[in-house]
Amino acid sequence: MAYQNNQRNSALKKIDLINCKPDELVNTASENSLVWFNDRNLTMTSVRKFFSEVKRIDLKKKEYKDEDLKREIIYLKPILAYQGGRASASVRYFFLHLIELIDQQYANFSKENFGKFVKYLESLISFYKMQGGK
Repeated sequence: MAYQNNQRNSALKKIDLINCKPDELVNTASENSLVWFNDRNLTMTSVRKFFSEVKRIDLKKKEYKDEDLKREIIYLKPILAYQGGRASASVRYFFLHLIELIDQQYANFSKENFGKFVKYLESLISFYKMQGGK
């Protein structure tokens, strides 16, 4: 599914979580957290429900059959769509970025790839917090 880009969305560095190396994952998360931190309209509160759901799935991923985990991953999109819809137009870019990563995960599903998605999200949030994000 194609999503509209705006200037901030293009400021976010694209990442191929399927084929990236660990250092690329961490460095991209660090760079993208700066874009997030510099946008005072986007808060951790708006990401918290999504992150909590990702962590819940991650903790149970060993119990899931592949098809069940894949279904749980696609169900993350409505959470982001809701948060993106509630957010001002100036911060929707962030939610669209995460939706694109979920689409990437769904199209190239594996438990290992989902683990990379979780690591990217954890890194993004950690760098954001380190910079003083709230």
